[in-house]
Amino acid sequence: MTEGPNPDYCQMFINCDLERAGLVAVVARIALGESDGDTVRGPVLDLDVMRNEDWRRGTENPRDFLFFRYYLDIEPAAGAVNAEYVAAIGALLTRLWEQGFGAVAVCDFEDQLPRQGGYPRATPSTPT
Repeated sequence: MTEGPNPDYCQMFINCDLERAGLVAVVARIALGESDGDTVRGPVLDLDVMRNEDWRRGTENPRDFLFFRYYLDIEPAAGAVNAEYVAAIGALLTRLWEQGFGAVAVCDFEDQLPRQGGYPRATPSTPT
């Protein structure tokens, strides 16, 4: 039997000028985790920092997040409660934005994250 997609999985695209090791250190500090190579294990988040093979230098617009320099593969740590997991991803996004990084989360629960995960969505226009 084949399993379906993991509803807890989150991919976060990040744009910054840091080398990957520097980004791992920043993410580990925010997630209160320990790093081992490009992997960070924390009390709530387990993640891997990956280079984006589709990266395009100079991509800054959040609408073009698929071309950001890095992405994180994020899953809940063993025993993490869903509400803690979602809050930890929201805190990670917020702290990255505060440091001037471009960051956009792609997951089934974007609507529960700050700024809906960071992707600029169109707002309904006001009738004239």
